Amino acid sequence: MKKIIFLFLFVPFLSFSQTLFSLGAESALWINNGNTNFGIGPSVGLDLSLGYRSNISIAGNTGLAYYPESNGSLITVPLLAGIKYYFDRSQEGVYIAGQAGLQITRISIDFLGSKLNTTTSNLGFTPKLGIILNDKMDLSAGCNLIIGDGNVSQYLSFNFSYIINN
Repeated sequence: MKKIIFLFLFVPFLSFSQTLFSLGAESALWINNGNTNFGIGPSVGLDLSLGYRSNISIAGNTGLAYYPESNGSLITVPLLAGIKYYFDRSQEGVYIAGQAGLQITRISIDFLGSKLNTTTSNLGFTPKLGIILNDKMDLSAGCNLIIGDGNVSQYLSFNFSYIINN
């Protein structure tokens, strides 16, 4: 019985058709929800796509986004996993993706001469639209949602990644 469970759970993931690693730069725009004044910030990211079927891949993403502000800063670290669906069967061209996972957020604020720091871990969800060009460049845009304590914060991300191993 253990062998059957092992085969059922792990063998499909051992037959990846293509693995893509990409490293990229991102520009992120924090959307003001009335409580913050964080704006555009630079970001770096690492993406992994494991081709599962001809037009579907399992995707993972992590990175670091930094948003400076006059009284402090905000840093987010997404740890996300999900699925990419390519409209072309060769895992090239236009794709849509949905990823969910953990968003670690650190806010530092200078208030009356004191520095206040808080770090939280919340549920994150990111729908994306992207395109792979010339087998080497991945351009995408996504809306990153951070869900916690009854609030939803969001930032838009615009990513340019170089595909390392294609």
